[in-house]
Amino acid sequence: MKNMAGFIPLFLLVFFLSFIFLTAVSVYTVKQMTERSIQESNQVISQVIKDHLKESIIKPLINSNSMAKDDYLVELLSNENSESEKSIKSYLRGIKNGYGYDFCYVVSDKTKKYFSSNGLKKIIAPESNEIDKWYTRFLSKDKDLDLVVEKEELSSDKLTIFFDNRITDKTGKFLGVTGVAIHLEQLQNSIKFLENKFDVQISLVDRNGNIIESDLEKMANIIVEGIESGINNNSDILTDDNNEIYKNPRIILNTKLFLVVKNKKTGGSSLFLKVIFVNSLFSSSCLKLILCL
Repeated sequence: MKNMAGFIPLFLLVFFLSFIFLTAVSVYTVKQMTERSIQESNQVISQVIKDHLKESIIKPLINSNSMAKDDYLVELLSNENSESEKSIKSYLRGIKNGYGYDFCYVVSDKTKKYFSSNGLKKIIAPESNEIDKWYTRFLSKDKDLDLVVEKEELSSDKLTIFFDNRITDKTGKFLGVTGVAIHLEQLQNSIKFLENKFDVQISLVDRNGNIIESDLEKMANIIVEGIESGINNNSDILTDDNNEIYKNPRIILNTKLFLVVKNKKTGGSSLFLKVIFVNSLFSSSCLKLILCL
């Protein structure tokens, strides 16, 4: 009995140390598995978010180009009259409602009438109206597509990207300008929506690692530069990465605009407590069983 009494403290010490070791190994193993799972999940989420944001930026480029080449719209402008004007406005409303743009527009070169999906109809006068000088600037550039960052007069001067496209008939005759517009606030709201949906932190960064989504004008100019320099569909690494937040960023537009997604929750403390609780239950059951023997 004396030998047994002296053995119990030693046994309890070994048991306690075993419990500590088992808990440490369990926490480390589960933590590694959790971090790997979070990383894999983040990669999937990052790709989904990248595709969504990229579509929000590239879709107006594609749609405005399609509008400019639409035979139906070309025909309406070629034979412009009171009936075709109604059809143009109905056409623009369909584009706006179908794709969710802030608004879209057509300007006839023959009549200088400005048609908008929001119902605006006016005669532009670039020679006398400062607001309408964009039309003259567009013509002077002699480009089929021009992206412009300006404040939009119909929506309390919200900063907007205009996707202006040249409309010509089959003979190459210039008929006017058409396009769509997206407010930068809409892109900001889209980012907030995705953050809440996936419970992550989303950052848009430039090639130098500067976060830009809070600077609307800078974000707009980088988007324009990225589109004009060509679209790159490949993911890449930010070469001058000096901060963990920029680990494995995904390219949205060429090498101008990057997406970084970071998980808000690690679950480390709750995980630690759960492992200790489970190990405690298991160890106490084993201890009771051994002592009963």
